[in-house]
Amino acid sequence: IVNPEHVLPYDNYDVTSLLKKGKNTVSFILGNGMQNRFDGYEWDFQLAGFNSSPKIAFAIELDYENESTVIEADPDVLCHPSPILCDGYMMGERYDARLEIPNWNSIDFDTLNWTAAIPVKCDGGVPTLSVNRPILEMYEVKPVSITKLDDGYLYDFGLNLVGVTRISVNGEDGQKIVIDHGELLENGRLTQENLLFNNEVSKGKPRYTQRTEYIC
Repeated sequence: IVNPEHVLPYDNYDVTSLLKKGKNTVSFILGNGMQNRFDGYEWDFQLAGFNSSPKIAFAIELDYENESTVIEADPDVLCHPSPILCDGYMMGERYDARLEIPNWNSIDFDTLNWTAAIPVKCDGGVPTLSVNRPILEMYEVKPVSITKLDDGYLYDFGLNLVGVTRISVNGEDGQKIVIDHGELLENGRLTQENLLFNNEVSKGKPRYTQRTEYIC
């Protein structure tokens, strides 16, 4: 967490509609996103001044009967590792469902084994109010064909797109499902050659791909 004084206010974001009578909880899941670009070197993101480990800053101001209360990030915020073992903007995500914590974001959850958040310095760079539009679900796409290949299946959606894969799994404990994403077919098979990094920095190191790993 960082000092909220370093964060510009988002005056146009109203959370009051999410509040319920009685107790409320505010919960976050952190990922690397654009802040910790360890998995790619396009557009020189590895040189950005804001590169750092995932962290969060927030301040929620509540007005009630002429009284104002501010809830903000401080050491009272509690933390715990999540089932997301690794995630990268270009690499994908590794998720272990065996590490899920039921009802972790409910108001009466027992946080006995959780630890306090650690205050850290603000990121580098110049704080700037984001004017980007939020990422929204526009439509759902189903594959135009499904082909059995070796020990897996090739799902062809018939177009190049950006989205999130949704699967329904009836598997065994510890079973791993791997989904590789790509843009090109070569001899009827998926190829990721156009997605791999061939720069000097990545030579001799694992070559990251757009892969999702889900462990049941």
